[in-house]
Amino acid sequence: MTAPLPRFTALLPILLFLALFLGSGIYHTLQGTEFAFYQLKAPVAALPAIVLAIMLNKQSINDSIERFLVGAAPPNIILMCMVFMLAGAFASVSKSIGSVDAAVQFGLQFIPASLVLPALFVIAAFIATAMGTSMGTIAACAPIAVLPLPRVLLLHWH
Repeated sequence: MTAPLPRFTALLPILLFLALFLGSGIYHTLQGTEFAFYQLKAPVAALPAIVLAIMLNKQSINDSIERFLVGAAPPNIILMCMVFMLAGAFASVSKSIGSVDAAVQFGLQFIPASLVLPALFVIAAFIATAMGTSMGTIAACAPIAVLPLPRVLLLHWH
């Protein structure tokens, strides 16, 4: 079997990563931000590059992802890490835009305070079934269960 010919497009994922990471650092340096190159985390800049590398691969999407997982680490471990990282990113973004507090307040309009914990259990069961991973469920439910829920329960019981 002959080796594939080298192509410039093979460099696009690393160039995208460098453009995002260095571009963000340079931009924040020009803005006078302290620790400018720490404003965009390297794993966050790597995600679009990984997606681009998977899209550029000539194989099927499943084969491309499988090759990425095997090359990164044992597939089960890296898959768990990716799910946990993306769930954590989702939870962080949800918290920062206020959707966690909004979801709790919206839920309390329809659910009496005495049924909040059983309702959270049912919601977590649905999320766990959909995600298929306990770590992802914990990361998705923790912002609702840990941050505002105890405060809300104390307000309703006093």
